[in-house]
Formats: sequence, structure tokens, C-alpha cells
Amino acid sequence: MRLPARRIETGSEKKIDEVSLSIKHYARGGKQRSFALGERIKKLRKERVLTQENLARAAGISRMQMNRIESDVSKPGLETMMRLADALGVPLRDTV
Repeated sequence: MRLPARRIETGSEKKIDEVSLSIKHYARGGKQRSFALGERIKKLRKERVLTQENLARAAGISRMQMNRIESDVSKPGLETMMRLADALGVPLRDTV
């Protein structure tokens, strides 16, 4: 996973500096980081070749809410997590 590029202004020059989060983490001696909730849901969805629209419909939520969950902007409640797990065909423990 890469962090978004950030702009660094040096005088009149603009440079793009991309930093890979995983490389930075390993450079500090860390282990592989765990996935955030949204990343796990997205990974499971993509493994099953589902679109956000299809998964959202199966779980009874809007596509916008699905996008917010996958982006870790919104934290779903237990009932929503249970419906997502059911729609993905996995036990709830595999999503959290």
C-alpha cells in the first residue's frame, strides 16, 4: 500500500515525493502491518470478484456506505458487519 503523493515546494520547483508505507515500516524494523477493517473487507470482496455495488446490495447498505467502510472513514455496527460477513460467505471473525 502506498501513501498518497505529497507535494514538496522548493522555491519555484514542485516535486512529488512518494513514500511506500510498507518500506518505511520495515526500515524501522517493524513486522508486516495488519490490515485495517476496511482493507480486510475490500480484500475479501475482491477475492470473490464482487463490486462495491453488488456487496452493498447483498448486505442491505448503500454503495456510498460500502465505500466509506472500505476507506475506513466509517465504522460499521455489529448488525452491518454480520450482514457483510454473510454476503461475503465468511464467518464474522474473518472480517474483524
